[in-house]
This record gives sequence, C-alpha cells and structure tokens, in this order.
Amino acid sequence: MLLPLRDAVRTSILSKKWRFYWLKLPQLVFDDTLIRDSKKNKISIQSKLHKTIYQVLLHHRGPIVKFTLSISELESCVWIYELIVLFLLRNCIRELTLYIQRGNSYRLPPALFSCPQLRELKLSNCIIEPPPTFNGFSRIRSLEFHSVYFAYGVLRRLVSSCPQLEQLKIGRNIDCGFLEIDAPNLKFLSINARFGSIHFKNVPLLAVVSITSNYDQRREKSAMIEVFRSLPVIETLQLGHRFVKFLTVGYVPEKLPFTLDHLKVLQLKFIRFGEIADVSFALCLIKSSPNLKFFDIEVFTSKYDATGVTEPVLEFLEMQDYSDISLNQLQELKMQFISGTRPELEFLKLILATSPLLERIIIEPNSAKVHGCALIPTKQRLRLRRRSRKREKKKPVHLSVEDTAQGVTMCCKSLFRKGICFNLSFRMVRFVSGSFTIQLLDVPANYLSEKVSRCITDTFGRCLKVELRDKCDTPRIRDKG
Repeated sequence: MLLPLRDAVRTSILSKKWRFYWLKLPQLVFDDTLIRDSKKNKISIQSKLHKTIYQVLLHHRGPIVKFTLSISELESCVWIYELIVLFLLRNCIRELTLYIQRGNSYRLPPALFSCPQLRELKLSNCIIEPPPTFNGFSRIRSLEFHSVYFAYGVLRRLVSSCPQLEQLKIGRNIDCGFLEIDAPNLKFLSINARFGSIHFKNVPLLAVVSITSNYDQRREKSAMIEVFRSLPVIETLQLGHRFVKFLTVGYVPEKLPFTLDHLKVLQLKFIRFGEIADVSFALCLIKSSPNLKFFDIEVFTSKYDATGVTEPVLEFLEMQDYSDISLNQLQELKMQFISGTRPELEFLKLILATSPLLERIIIEPNSAKVHGCALIPTKQRLRLRRRSRKREKKKPVHLSVEDTAQGVTMCCKSLFRKGICFNLSFRMVRFVSGSFTIQLLDVPANYLSEKVSRCITDTFGRCLKVELRDKCDTPRIRDKG
C-alpha cells in the first residue's frame, strides 16, 4: 500500500538517499488530505492547490500508472485540466480520475481521446465531445460519469467503441437520451441518470444491473419482456420505482415467457402496494426466478394507501395461485418501511407460504406510517404456515418462524397505536428444538425490557417464554410446546 502523497513528500527529509524517491511515485492522488490542516480562505486554498499540482507534475520523473484529482474545495479550471492531460499522455497513464464538483463544467481536452493505454476513466462536471477521428478506447475496462454533459449520441458511441469494457457507471445529473448499450464484455452496469429509452443490444455477460433513474414518460409500450430477454445471465438486479414504471407501461405479464435461471439477488426500491402494476411486476419477477436466494423490497406508502384505498390490490393478491410460485431456493427476505397495510401483509403471507428454505426474515416498519386499522387479527397471523411439511410434521403445535415474526411485528405495531414510537428492525435465525432468536435493533432499553417483552408475552400467552438479557445481548424467545 502506497503512502498518501503528502506523507510521501515528507520522506524526502529522512536521508539524502530518500530525497527524490517521491518524484518517482507511480500513483499520484490529490485528495482532501492535502488541505485537511489548512485554515486559509477559499481563494488562498485554490491558489495553493493549483501551485501544488503544478509543482508535483513539473518535478515528477518516471511513468504514472494512476492519477486521481478529487478535492472538495477545488473549483474547475481549464488550464489545470489541460496541463494534467498533456502531462499524463506522456507518462502512460492507465487509471485517470477527475472528480471536481465546484465551478462551471469544463470541456474535456481532445488530447485525452488519443490515450490508448487507458484502463479506467472517471469524470465529473465536464463536457465530453470526442473529435471526429476518435475510434474508441481499445483497452479501457471501467467508465464512470457524474454530472457530465454528452452531445447527442456521444454516450452510445463511446460505450460501443470500448470492446473491453466490463464496468459502466452513469451517475446523476446526466441526460442520456436514447441509451443503447453494445458492450460484449460488460459485467456490471449502474445507471442513475435520466433517459428516454434503453436498449440492451449486446450484453451477453452482464451479471449485475442497478437502475434507479428517471425516464421519459411519453413511452406507451411495455419494455419488460424485451429488457429481460436481453439479460440472459443476470445474477443481481436492483431496480428503482421509476424504472419499474418504465417497464410496466401498458402491460405487465403474469409471468415472463422465459425464466431468469441465474438471478439470485433481487432488490426493488420504493414499490407501492397501492398500485396493481407495482405488485404485478414484483410477482412476475419472483415467478420467473426459480433460483432466487435473496429478496429485498423497499415499500413506499402514500397518503392514499393510508386511507385504505387498496381493495383492488388486495383482491388481486388473494386471487393468486400459490402453485405458480416456487421459491425453493429463497434463503433471506427483507421488507423495509412497511406500514402494516393489508396488501403488504398479504404479499408477505404469499412469500412465506412458498419459501420452504427461508432462513432469515428482516422486517423494518415505517414508524411514521403504521396503520393500526389495517392490521390482521392475532389469530389469523399465528395461523400462517410455511410450505415446508417436514417441520410441521415434527412439531405441529409449535410456532414457526413466520408465526414469531408476525407476532412480534404485531406487538410492536400495537405499541405504535398507543403512542410508543421507535424504529423497529429485527432479524430471526432458526435454531434447533424450536428455539428462535429475535434481534431487536434501535429499541431503547426501557421499552425493550418493559413494553415490548410484556406485549409479546400478552400476545403469545403461555406458548412462549421471554428471557431478557443485557441490552447488548439478543433476547431469546423459546417455544415451550
């Protein structure tokens, strides 16, 4: 591991032999460590930074493999970028990061596009317009952009001209327009920018996809089948609500005409259980993913959901045929920001009933939007059973994992109704002999010892025993049979 640039320069005073070692550093990183002790005003800091960068580049000897310029107080300056690019082109630069957020956007020097040895490029707050003679980066493997302006068609041209590209990140404040991805070696894709449409033209190796961006709402035809057909080896998928809207425009199939056999991790952000399209999309994906192991869903509840206007969604969930869903590989379920509405709980019931190997459930209610009027009665909650028959035959009268989870969730929600509010999060792990561990997070000690445990005991009666530990330990709930 190399020393920070500031400490590396200080080694020059150790001896005559060490005096010029820092001039041959293969990696130059200019970051906030250069100004951490500075108490000067902003103008003095800018002048000092420009002078430091200029002097280091002027005196440096030897090749530079990696160059990073990422200083929060530095404003964009045309001459400093031109100096950096021209200097680095003569030093066989492979990894270049220019991450400056202050000041006006600068136009990237054309000389950068004649740097064939680049392997990694990260840019921000700039304008990218390659010269007509640009034929692409033949060796680049990673591209990352934030707050970058692309002329029409430039991003598509840039991506398609990088045959070795494996990782692509497109951050915020970027308008991609029509985004076509033609990258035969691409394995990782992250998009958080605005686009009009997206087309995966040639991505046979793409395994990790994260799209949480906005889109042009003028689209009239669903792109769901087209998009997922283009991702044959997808393993990890993270989708935001806005992109879900893009995929579900017009029509949502009950199930994809093909299966996503490689998909193991699915994360859906800000799904509205008051909208049939969102729920249908989630069900369609889990029905088409037979090898899913981790399912994480973040719930968004609007004020209309709080008033109980969710009957169409509830009827849709109650009509589902469990035989169409087979989550035989699902090991962990995580639901965040739930509010206790009936569609949410019905969806949870459906997942639990079709997941025989489920080992862990993480539920994080939204303390600001828990609705007591939508809670299912205690007896109905405790009747929920897993799909696994072996466990039911062994201990038919014992409480299963989902019984305990829903019971504890209900107890804490009843406390919300009484005015006792805290952000509840608990994890469950199955132990032998019907013993379960419940980890309650972010709960004050007095509530945990007095309110929560008392409510759990009142709910489950004599079936469960609560053993209170120290506040750093995990409370254990045992099934007494």
